Amino acid sequence: MEKELLADISKEFKSQINKVLIDGKIINNSLYMNKTNKIFYFLCSLIFLASCKPKIDIEYIKSTGWSYSDGYRVTDYCTFDKSGYYSIKNDTLFVDNIPRAIIICLDKKSYNLTIRSLDGKQIGHYMDDREMIQ
Repeated sequence: MEKELLADISKEFKSQINKVLIDGKIINNSLYMNKTNKIFYFLCSLIFLASCKPKIDIEYIKSTGWSYSDGYRVTDYCTFDKSGYYSIKNDTLFVDNIPRAIIICLDKKSYNLTIRSLDGKQIGHYMDDREMIQ
């Protein structure tokens, strides 16, 4: 009976079948799919929440100067003054209105700013001037 049911599934249009064979028992497909869907949506939600990065404090970045530390280099030193030569829009660092890097992390405790090149291949670090004073 079970082998015949499996043979019929392969022959008939699968959407017309309302039962599934699992571990030798025939169960209602809609009940099984509901449990599967719940687990799937729960796992997707966990992955989404884990991948959300905290909002970067752009005002903090603009409030100080940044010295090059290591890795990908945009400049040796940048400050976001009224001249507008260095600017930030959303999470993108612009130099003379040309996008140069993406801001990926700001660590206020260690006075560190981490950027990524636009092609995503290089990471760079800048140090807040406040760290140099202390």
